[in-house]
Amino acid sequence: MKGGVIFVLLVALYIIKRRRRWHPPNVPLPPGPRSFPLLGAALSIDASKPWFTYFVWRKSFGDLIYTRIFHMDVLIINSVKVARDLLDHRSNIYSDRPRFATTEPYGIADGTILLPYGDTWRLHRRIYHQALNSEAAAKYRPMQCAKARQLIVNLAEDPRHYSAHLHTYSTSIIMSIVYGYDTAPTNDPYVEYAEQGVKAISKATDPKGAALLAMFPFLLKLPTWMPGSFKAEAALAMYYATGFRKVLFGMALERIATGVGTPSMISDAVKKNEINGNLSEVTLAIRNTSAVAYGGRYLWRIYCSTLAHTSMQLRRKHLNVFVLAMVLFPEAQKRAQKEIDTVVGSDRLPNFSDRPSLPFVEAVLRETFRWYPAAPLALPRATTNEDVYEGSYIPKGPGIGHDEQTYPEPFKFNPERFIKEDGTLTEEDFPFGFGFGRRICPGRHVADASMWIAIASMLATLDFLKAKDDHGNEIDFSPEFISGPTSRPKPFPCRIVPRMSPSTINGLTMQDI
Repeated sequence: MKGGVIFVLLVALYIIKRRRRWHPPNVPLPPGPRSFPLLGAALSIDASKPWFTYFVWRKSFGDLIYTRIFHMDVLIINSVKVARDLLDHRSNIYSDRPRFATTEPYGIADGTILLPYGDTWRLHRRIYHQALNSEAAAKYRPMQCAKARQLIVNLAEDPRHYSAHLHTYSTSIIMSIVYGYDTAPTNDPYVEYAEQGVKAISKATDPKGAALLAMFPFLLKLPTWMPGSFKAEAALAMYYATGFRKVLFGMALERIATGVGTPSMISDAVKKNEINGNLSEVTLAIRNTSAVAYGGRYLWRIYCSTLAHTSMQLRRKHLNVFVLAMVLFPEAQKRAQKEIDTVVGSDRLPNFSDRPSLPFVEAVLRETFRWYPAAPLALPRATTNEDVYEGSYIPKGPGIGHDEQTYPEPFKFNPERFIKEDGTLTEEDFPFGFGFGRRICPGRHVADASMWIAIASMLATLDFLKAKDDHGNEIDFSPEFISGPTSRPKPFPCRIVPRMSPSTINGLTMQDI
């Protein structure tokens, strides 16, 4: 198909072992492609979009596929049912992380994303849960509404730079939630520092680099001028990984001490720790979780993880997907707008109290997550024990979206798939934006709310249309995507037209927040 729109959201479980463990007799490994010495099946995989290869493999080998990629044993889950059976129902086995050769030299071993399943990881999760559970997340709604209102004003006044406005919306929300910091509209010094840092650190989870270093550790010791050297890259990542945590965490502590900051994940965690005696291990965990909360989005772009799911930069990608879908599927846009007009009217903006009364808008949100996942591959898991699933052996150490059986015509943007005949929502919420099991995103409530209020606000006030040429004819196009471990739409021609005057939009309020 054109435009690279064939994507499969997978959870790959890696066994970081050079030799296969013993497994029970008469219990075979799951089927999979042919492996070759040393390389395994690596040459059979399209490195720019591996999920496409896994999608093709599914037709030959089924929903559970075993293969080897270099030195790693890999188990690929290709269906909703298998993902739920293993990652949800057997989460006590399928919640560990593999060990990457890059984590220590690149300085990211202490981040929540790659922590092994154990006491430190549980402490990190507790910090996230206390600040971002469904009840705690509600206190951020006024801020989210205000940011969404500013987003639509920016889009109405300057539609050409819509992607930059989505970026501002995303970044400002995550900085406010995590650090209690209100970012400057442009060129914010802390944001600029963080952006540079996470770009350097993200290279630590590049699967190609991690595999090469695991096989050839000496590459890390080669002089920087030699081809194949990882030394300079690792040093830069280490510099930022250390400084990133200290700079932003220090800024947040200073704001808490001076009373300048607003309620945030860090302020909540620090106050609880003070009550419990300022435990040093908890202070360290707070610092590391906050860094992951912001910077983890780039690691999530390599593989999904923890609060990186909620990092609004990933939501920015989903918002870009939403805009693309509205341009290409105007009938869905019109139905959602009609629903908002009927329920909300035109004299105010949608707010969270309207959400139960807007089932089709909810369906649009779910379909945005499903239709084009921003991170087609999920962060690899590792099993803590051997397992047997439906007659196949799963070794210790080794984990799903366009499932045609669950979602007919999976490459069509069709919110109706989540709507019953009576107009109410189906019971099934689309889960893949936030993961499965014990590693499910702890900040999913905040991320979901930020996405919903942005989408509802944009639909209420703006039309997303095909661009026109100099003769007034609509420009047809096939969507194209930037491929890699993560993906996003390439720039596409579109018009954003206010449904009312910008001054009217600027005067709209959100009642009953």
